[in-house]
Amino acid sequence: VQGHLGRAAKYGPLSTPDVARILAECLTGLAYLHERKLAHGRLAPESVLVPRSGVVKLGDFLGYKAADGWGSLPPAEYPV
Repeated sequence: VQGHLGRAAKYGPLSTPDVARILAECLTGLAYLHERKLAHGRLAPESVLVPRSGVVKLGDFLGYKAADGWGSLPPAEYPV
């Protein structure tokens, strides 16, 4: 998989190991956000990015929400 998960669906199902790895990395990223009182707000296949490096990143933070009116986006260099 390279690009976003929405694109991957065009090429058929992902292997079980790929799904497990991508899901685990998404959950790690969401946990990082939630520890900082942030909610992604718009998680969809198109916002799960898988670059050549293979490190899954969450993108499309336009819908993110800070709980209790505080919080900030993660630093750009952190692969969420």
